Order: sequence, then C-alpha cells, then structure tokens
Amino acid sequence: MNIGPTIQKLRKRKGLNQADFKALTGLSQTALSQIERGIRTPHKANLTKICEVLEVPEHVLYLLSFDIEDVPDDKKERFKMLYPSAKELMIKIFYEENGN
Repeated sequence: MNIGPTIQKLRKRKGLNQADFKALTGLSQTALSQIERGIRTPHKANLTKICEVLEVPEHVLYLLSFDIEDVPDDKKERFKMLYPSAKELMIKIFYEENGN
C-alpha cells in the first residue's frame, strides 16, 4: 500500500505545496517529507488531520493507495480489471466534481 505517495498526489491535486500543507496539518517538514516518500506511516491523529485537509475520507485514501501486491494472487486479474475504474471514480467524486 502506497499511502504516502497517494497523500502527495492528492496534496498536489488540491494545489497545495508542502509548506502550505505543513501549516494546515501541523506536521513538521521532515515528517511530511518522510510520509510522502513512504518512509514513515502517519499516526492515526495525523492521518485524520491529513484527510481533513485533503477533504477525503480515510477509507477512500486507503482505497486510492492499494497496489497489486496488496491483493491475493487469485484476485489479481479481477483487481486489474476493476481497480483503475474505481480509483478514477473516487478521484472524480472527491476532486473533479468539487471544482478542485
């Protein structure tokens, strides 16, 4: 699961640079950088704040962060067929339809 890179993509989609995002979430520059690079996983309270700033529910953030490696082997073909559409739908619901 690539939650850090997903946070970075959603941050950029919202038009926030790291300095703005840092100020809105209260995270340090180091912590934010490590989270976005996948070196560190955010604590629950920080993840909640990140999701508030990104205006996306936590479960949607997790959905957008799935990788093929997270899926059991016997389900990978189905995942490859369905996941891209589900991911794009979530992005449209939370970003494009809100004018972001």
